[in-house]
Amino acid sequence: MEIKKEVLMNKKVYSFKTYFFLGLIIFLSSTFPVSAQNSDTLLPAKITEAIISHLSGDIALEHIRNISRFHRIQASKGYHQAAEYVFSMAKKYGLEEVKIETYPADGKTHYYMYKSSLGWDAEFGELWLVEPHRERITSFAEIPVSLCPNSQSTHTRSELVFVGGGISPKDYSGKAVKNKIVLAYGSPGAVHQEAVFNRGALGIISYSSARPLDYPELVRTGSLRPYESEDGKKATFGFTISYKKGEELRRMLEQGKKLVVEARVRAKVYPSNYENVTAIIPGTDLAKEEILFTAHLCHYKPGSNDNASGSASLLEIARTLKRLISLGEIEQPRRTIRFLWVPEMSGSIAFAWRYPEKIKDMLCGINMDMVSQYLNKNNSTYFILSTPHSLPHFINDVAANFTEFVGKTNTENLSSRHRLSKPIVSPTGSQDAFRYKIAPYVGGSDQWIFNDGALGVPMVFFLVWPDSYYHTNQDSPDKCDPTTLKRGAFIATATAIFASSASSQESLHLTGEVYSRGLTRISRDVKKGFDYLNKSGEKDLANAYKEANNLIHHSFLREKKAINSIRELAPTSAALLQYLLEKSTRLDALEKETSKDILNHYEALCSQKGIKPESIKLSPEEVALQKIIPVRNENLKGPLIWGYLQRKLGDKNLSDKLIIFKRDRRITYEILNFIDGKNSLLEILNAVSAEYHPVSLEEVVEFLEILDQAEIIKLQ
Repeated sequence: MEIKKEVLMNKKVYSFKTYFFLGLIIFLSSTFPVSAQNSDTLLPAKITEAIISHLSGDIALEHIRNISRFHRIQASKGYHQAAEYVFSMAKKYGLEEVKIETYPADGKTHYYMYKSSLGWDAEFGELWLVEPHRERITSFAEIPVSLCPNSQSTHTRSELVFVGGGISPKDYSGKAVKNKIVLAYGSPGAVHQEAVFNRGALGIISYSSARPLDYPELVRTGSLRPYESEDGKKATFGFTISYKKGEELRRMLEQGKKLVVEARVRAKVYPSNYENVTAIIPGTDLAKEEILFTAHLCHYKPGSNDNASGSASLLEIARTLKRLISLGEIEQPRRTIRFLWVPEMSGSIAFAWRYPEKIKDMLCGINMDMVSQYLNKNNSTYFILSTPHSLPHFINDVAANFTEFVGKTNTENLSSRHRLSKPIVSPTGSQDAFRYKIAPYVGGSDQWIFNDGALGVPMVFFLVWPDSYYHTNQDSPDKCDPTTLKRGAFIATATAIFASSASSQESLHLTGEVYSRGLTRISRDVKKGFDYLNKSGEKDLANAYKEANNLIHHSFLREKKAINSIRELAPTSAALLQYLLEKSTRLDALEKETSKDILNHYEALCSQKGIKPESIKLSPEEVALQKIIPVRNENLKGPLIWGYLQRKLGDKNLSDKLIIFKRDRRITYEILNFIDGKNSLLEILNAVSAEYHPVSLEEVVEFLEILDQAEIIKLQ
């Protein structure tokens, strides 16, 4: 009220706009909870503390122990057992609409571009050395990852031949492998392709290792792909062994010893089903809108960090949310919170294919994959990976807000040494400092599906990396830190509470968050633009200026879109919309100033080098590209599947021929995402050049022409 009095007493005539914003500030400050104003996060301090109090990393770890008991290969009996466990716990915790949904996994059904695989189950698998002495090399019962998925039943005995990496024709020079068993250190799928399909070997043994000197006894998993080649040849079998054991066998062969091995496998590849476990906490007045949680439930046994940890985290988040609601510590969310446990990629694309209307109503989401490592023991970092530039969204900054809170309150520094104010630890967990990084988009998990431009669900990705035991027999529950689990679950839970309940009142606070963080991101891009100029030679200076100017433009464009995404929280609030417009207008003004700075620097460098500055002009080719507007095929949503493209064009070596694929494959994801029926080919080229690095016109045009031939897009 004091602000109102001061305004009335001031004889200066204020504009309508000034009164509007003063009124907005008075309204929001009078209605926004005092605890939220004093909080270190986007949520009121009372809610933040309640989340920390109720979450348990130890309960999450117990879920990891239970899920890790199952050999959870996609569309297998073991996966079904894990799905039933998650289903039972979701019911126990009081979630609603708990279901296990099935989707054909028959090797024929397509989910957009994604061709389903077949199911695979193994009952038995052993590998023996029978000459020069008898010794069991490995066993599926002891080390489930040692039998490659898609191996077929066999009882085979034959001589062992070492072929080095085993993934290229030169590895087989002078080696007769037909009707023999091959030993190699390359990845199992590639070795099997070259040895079995191309040269008639009976099967393969791989001792592929990511870090052989550090962890010589780890056994890595690896699938045989494809389980059946296009000319009808079926996969045989594959085993994986440790680097230590592989080198022992190799030395024996190089000493001139004849090694005979015996493989016994009982397994089958068969038509089956993918299974998604889905459940919700229903919303109230905005129940149709959804916040999505995903985690993939599949993988080898034990597969604890990857990805029993993400699946367990979702259960613990759900339990905590229901507990907070039942105790009245938070209100029922306005928007529905959906939990989705899937076989990685296949379950997500199948869900999107079956429920296109639900996808349209999804506001944003979080994907949790590999979120339990001890940070100090593994020199790991907790990554919060943002949405791609094609899909800027406020969810990035909401997650960043809570991540920084955890970092600040769980990492000692000189000013707060031994005085951590709100440490988040579990009783049996570590006291590790919370080392985190908020980083740009990467694929590799289920957010890759949902962030696709045709699906358009902005999804952040939680990941702890590196993982010393990634895809090995030692990815076991004892490697999982309850403290890391609790901290990640806190960030995710708090993010979901804010996003599911926010209205126009909270949007002002969020606008400041997104705007200020956006300025930080812009500053990094400005630095990158200056680097383009400073590092270019005399001949390239004009082009460097052009690229720097393009980078600045798209940096501001991205942040304006992120600001505009806040409208989704209160689309009918005129006050909010006006405030967002003001922030967007401010960014426009800053862009002009920044572009002028870049120009001044360019002109100064030209003067220093004694050359004449050139204004930015479009080439004839670029002018032509402005007239071409690609359109996506509505029947082929989701990320580009290279196998689909190769089958469609009848060229399995297609990826080796494309310039852009050889230079930087990740760019192809965003090229497709920027195709929205509005962006011209030139705008798409400029957008991906700004996001990654300057991309040539030739490589983008070549790629899009291939997509056009495959009818994935239409150039018009």
